[in-house]
Amino acid sequence: LICIITLCFIIGSLVYAFIEPIKFQSTSIAIPADSSTQSMPQSTSGLAALAGINIKGNDTPVPKLVAALKSRDFFNHLLLFDGVYENLVAFKEYDPINKKSIFNSKLFDSEKGQWVEGKKPSQFQAYLAYKNKFTASNPKLTNFINLKMEHGSPVFARDFLNLVIREINEISRQRDLNQSSEALNYLYTELESVMQSDVQVAISQLIESQLKKQMLANVSTSYALRIIDSPYEAELRESPKRKIILIIGTLIGFLISIIYVLTHHYIVKYFRADLQRSKD
Repeated sequence: LICIITLCFIIGSLVYAFIEPIKFQSTSIAIPADSSTQSMPQSTSGLAALAGINIKGNDTPVPKLVAALKSRDFFNHLLLFDGVYENLVAFKEYDPINKKSIFNSKLFDSEKGQWVEGKKPSQFQAYLAYKNKFTASNPKLTNFINLKMEHGSPVFARDFLNLVIREINEISRQRDLNQSSEALNYLYTELESVMQSDVQVAISQLIESQLKKQMLANVSTSYALRIIDSPYEAELRESPKRKIILIIGTLIGFLISIIYVLTHHYIVKYFRADLQRSKD
């Protein structure tokens, strides 16, 4: 009986391990492009910056960047790019020969590049898939941002992380450029109307800082995130881990069979003894 129960669990584990969809994982490590060593005391900032240690903690933009990466607004922006929507909610399997995603024909027509009428999942469903597959995290006491994407296609997982990094940089850059342009228009107007020399000096300094900001935004491509470890195309699957599933399934089956056999043995023994006592 122990062997039969354990064998059933082994077979069940094998079936689950081979039915479970294969997933690949691509990861990347980044730090804020304006990760501030300037705001730290110079005596301690150098080594701390090299080690990725966040001394000030709340003075860095890391939490804001992580929140922005997880936000609905940013996700809705990503949906504007080809291949993102269907890979998140209509993916079926991966073609390793052509390195292409194969989609569920009941949801998405690959030949026409269109959704089947009335079958397109909602943006909320796509966002749930995004939250389940994409992870952005910040280890404690560091300025590092760990990015991870799990998907059935290793190519899409890599390309999606590259898209996330590129677009968060571009959105941050455009936002700061717009804010800086508005600030410069206001400062130039004020500079013409102000007569006091000390106020003119102060406004000139503000104009200089905004011009520096615009220069950095126009020159730097890694405006919000600077990549330390670039996304890659995984060669080995992340899940399912078939050996681990088989081992765990075998152990669980063996333990359950032992418990069942012992319980059954002592229950039968108890009732037999009780029956014998009643006959006596």
